[in-house]
Amino acid sequence: MPDGSTAASAFNALATDSHLAYPPIHVVTPLVHVSTLSATSGHDIYLKLETQQRSGSFKTRGIGRACWSAVQRLGPNAHLVAASGGNAGIAAAISAQTLGVKCTVFVHDRTEQIVLDKMRSCGANVVVAEGGWEDASAGAYKLAEEDPNAQYIHPFEGDAVIRGHTTIVEEIYDQYAAATTSGARPDVICCSVGGGGLIRGIMLRSAERAAESSTTPTHILGITTIGADSFGRSLEQDAGFVKLEVADSRAKSLVCKACSPLAVHDARSYGATGSVAGASDQTTGKAGGFFTSARVDDAYAGAAAWQATDELNHLIELSCGAAIVPAYQPTILDDIARRLGKDKLSVAIVVCGGSRIDRETVDGFREEYGKGFGKIVVNGRVLKE
Repeated sequence: MPDGSTAASAFNALATDSHLAYPPIHVVTPLVHVSTLSATSGHDIYLKLETQQRSGSFKTRGIGRACWSAVQRLGPNAHLVAASGGNAGIAAAISAQTLGVKCTVFVHDRTEQIVLDKMRSCGANVVVAEGGWEDASAGAYKLAEEDPNAQYIHPFEGDAVIRGHTTIVEEIYDQYAAATTSGARPDVICCSVGGGGLIRGIMLRSAERAAESSTTPTHILGITTIGADSFGRSLEQDAGFVKLEVADSRAKSLVCKACSPLAVHDARSYGATGSVAGASDQTTGKAGGFFTSARVDDAYAGAAAWQATDELNHLIELSCGAAIVPAYQPTILDDIARRLGKDKLSVAIVVCGGSRIDRETVDGFREEYGKGFGKIVVNGRVLKE
């Protein structure tokens, strides 16, 4: 934990530099064209390597923005409080360390040691709640209410979190335009979905960019794993919201019984109109139009994780592998191409990152899952089972 003078210095440097929208917490990550995946899928595949964030995941973007906003409001004595058994907690710890303020992260009692060690190495106070996610979250909320200098940092909701995630769209558009002569943006941006914060940021900025340039919105593809698919199952209904009785996917970074209802709302709106409507506006309708929802079995996500690990020569966890499934199971992309009237798509896949992975686990994916099997559901239609 930095001393008071260091904390004040970090805060003053940010507060006085008013042109900065964000602190130097997240980094610009590469967008790379992968020729082998392009040849395998029949589509041009670009991978956005969020694994190269200091936290190991995209969470640094939104959590970093939320933490910075809190410090702007509370000053150098700010106390950032998070509840997370994984990437959001690590991002909060790194953000607090960068900003020079105090951080407490509540985790559940099944949180892996590797995650606890990463949080503590950044100076965070880690509180292990006896029980599940609900107990950890309740503890964090209670502390934030009791401490006047505290701000609760939600793992996937809040305007600051979503605005922070929009930065990935700016980078993808700029990097794609610099790398190609075919257009200023890819046809499709794909990411995996848990709580829904990242995909909300992607939809928001994609809609804004389309409006600013009077162009057709980029098609968005959201992937959930079956068993952690509150988001995907909700979008298969005309209206309403699905809360899972049990979340039993092995994609631990995606597992939550209920995603953000606002993510479902925004996906319905974006799919129908290419815009993100206000909270009281259009909220009905299934995925379609400018948005595709796919649900895949863990076996496909695990297969993509080990294959992408070999491809990129760095470790990919199962939750991250979910987003890469379309590169290995191109029937998903072929379906979108038909609807868009194209023979071949350019696809930017967010390799979202993650902290729950080691070589032994990846090798286990290879042995257990092979090239993948099970069910693939796209917009409510079963493409494979």
